[in-house]
Amino acid sequence: EISANERNYKDYLMVSEEAVRSGNIEVALANICLALSVTGFGTNAYALDAKYRIGQNLNVKEHHDSWLKCTFPLKLSMSDKLYPPAITSVDWSPTGDFVIATNCHDREFGLWDIDTKACIRRFAGHKDCVLAAKYLKKSNTIISGSADWKIKRWDFSTSQEISTFSDGQAESISALAVSADETILLEASSSSKPIDLFNKKRHAFRLWNLQTNSLIERFFEHSEPLHANGLAISPDGTMAITAGYDNTVILHKLDGKYVDHKILEKSQFLSNAVCFSPDGRFAVWASDNDVKVWDIKSKRISATLKGHSSIVKCISFHKCGKYLLTGSRDETIKLWDFSIGSCVKSFDAPGGDVISLAFSPNCRYAVSGSEQGSISIWEFDWDYETAITTKVEQKNS
Repeated sequence: EISANERNYKDYLMVSEEAVRSGNIEVALANICLALSVTGFGTNAYALDAKYRIGQNLNVKEHHDSWLKCTFPLKLSMSDKLYPPAITSVDWSPTGDFVIATNCHDREFGLWDIDTKACIRRFAGHKDCVLAAKYLKKSNTIISGSADWKIKRWDFSTSQEISTFSDGQAESISALAVSADETILLEASSSSKPIDLFNKKRHAFRLWNLQTNSLIERFFEHSEPLHANGLAISPDGTMAITAGYDNTVILHKLDGKYVDHKILEKSQFLSNAVCFSPDGRFAVWASDNDVKVWDIKSKRISATLKGHSSIVKCISFHKCGKYLLTGSRDETIKLWDFSIGSCVKSFDAPGGDVISLAFSPNCRYAVSGSEQGSISIWEFDWDYETAITTKVEQKNS
C-alpha cells in the first residue's frame, strides 16, 4: 500500500502528463511543481526530467533550489604524483550528460559521464599537458590547446584527431575562446623567448580562422600571460575581453585584422576570469574577491558583486542572462541574481579552491573543477514563467 505522499505525487504526475498530451503547458508545469513539492519527492529525478522537458522553451523566472549531485577525482593517464592535478578547464557535451575536462599534468583529456563518473572517451595526441578544451556544437568537434605549442581539433564522436595547427612561436597555450558562429578562435599563450623581436614581447593572444586553421593576427597588449579563464569573445563576435597576470583587464574591438582596445582596469587587484553576458550588453571580470560589471553602451562600471572572501577564479552565465555562477579560492561557488546583483545561494565546494566552472547547455547542471583535482556536478531546479495567475491548492501531507 502506497503512502499518502506517494499517492499525491503520482496524481500530480498523471495530471501533468495528461496536460502535456492536450498541449496545456502551463497546467503541466504547475502540476510537476506540485509533485516536486510533496514531502520526500523534492529531488525526484523523473519529475525533474519532466520539468526540464516542459520548461525548455520557457523563460526562467527564478531559482527554486540547487544541490551537489556528485563529486569525483579526475583519474590521470600520466601525472607527477607530487602535485595535485588542477582542473584547468571544463566544458559540456551538447546533451549535458558528459563533461570535458583538462588538468595541468595530463597529455590527454577526457569525456566523463556525470551519472557513472566514468571516463568514456580519451583524446590522446598532445606531447605535453593539455590546458584548455572547448566543444564546438556546429561541427561536433573539440578544440584543445597544450603546453606543446599545438592546437588540435578532434572528432567528438570518435576522439580521432582531425587537424593540428600552430604558428610555431608559442610555448604554452593556456586559454581558448571560440566565437558563437565557430569561425574565430582566440588563443592565449606565452613564450620564454620574444615573439615580437622589435618590442621584445613574449605574451600574446592570437586570432585564428577556424575554417582554414590559419592565423589572422597576433596581439601584445598584455605585459604578462593571460589567466586560464582570462579570455572571452562577445556573443556577436565583435569584441573580446582579456585579463592577465599584469593585473590588467582589456576590452578589444575585433574588426578583421584591426583590434582596438580599451583598458577597463589596471590596478593592484588580481584580475582573473572574464566573460560577456549572453545578450552582449555587459563585460564581466573578477577583480580580487569581487566581480565587476562593465556596461558596454554607457562605458562605465554598473555594478560590483561582493561576497567572496578570497580571489574569484571563474565565472559562468546562465543562458538566460539572469543568473551568474562564480567560483573562488575561498572554496565556495556562489549563484548570483545578475539582474539585481544579489547572491541567492552559496555552496561549499568539495575538493578545495574552485578554478574552473561551466553551466551545461540547458543549465540544469553546472560543473566545477578544483585545484586539487576533483570534478563536482551541481544540479539546479528553476521555476519558469507561465500564463497561470491563479494558485493551485496543494495536497501535501
